[in-house]
Amino acid sequence: MAIDITPRGLDFIKRKEGYFDKAYLCPAGVWTLGWGSIRWSTTQPVRKGDTCTPEQAERLLMREIQRVEDAIEATITVPLTAGQADALISLFYNIGIGWLTGQGHQQASLVKLLNKGQYDRIPSEILKFKNANGKPLKGLLIRRQEEVRELWLGDYEASAADPVRVTSTDPAEVPMPQKVEPERTSTEGLVKDSRTLQGVLAAALAYIAEKGLGVYEFLFGIAQDAGPEIMTLKTTLSPFEPLFKIALPTVVIIGLAVAWARRRSARIEGREG
Repeated sequence: MAIDITPRGLDFIKRKEGYFDKAYLCPAGVWTLGWGSIRWSTTQPVRKGDTCTPEQAERLLMREIQRVEDAIEATITVPLTAGQADALISLFYNIGIGWLTGQGHQQASLVKLLNKGQYDRIPSEILKFKNANGKPLKGLLIRRQEEVRELWLGDYEASAADPVRVTSTDPAEVPMPQKVEPERTSTEGLVKDSRTLQGVLAAALAYIAEKGLGVYEFLFGIAQDAGPEIMTLKTTLSPFEPLFKIALPTVVIIGLAVAWARRRSARIEGREG
């Protein structure tokens, strides 16, 4: 399956990246010039003080797009429409092909979902890539939304030659970050972001400290009971996951809570009996 960017997709990338003839630090702290180029070659990154001509910028842009197209061809195993291909080229041009190939860090979950033919889940996966330096950026979210609306879901038959409708932004004022991460969905991220969960963990540690090591037997029992609860919840809720964005850590917490409540109830009944 040959992957080639369309004029519509190329126009989209140029509009979102903006043209710069002098190297600048993007919001993620990466030296960038031209239309979002961060390297002259695989061994020579853009550095402070570098400049380029429009012709050089065009060559850098097309060479990087070719790398992305080749990586998509080598990794994605299902058919793509022109709009879907443009959306993926724009996305991985911005976030890097490591998220596509799995080289250098984890592979994006959207790659596995797409290769399973789950096309309907890709828009929400694209929208996850809105963070730079651990924080969501409005410009990234707007780009992701427009990649979905104008490219992935775009009406190419009716307006293939027309420029895409993108939010009016000035890249000179708000440059596009060149180091992008997805929003955190790991248990670690949940703990870091949730003061409620942090409070629960702190209370659990205090309880253990007060009651002594004997409490471990009770906690281990909860962990054993929670396993089936978690699997049942995951199976029950999985059809609704795309609608409610139910994360696995949330299911784990619910499962642990149910197991704890049942264990505690059994203890109380035992004492009263």
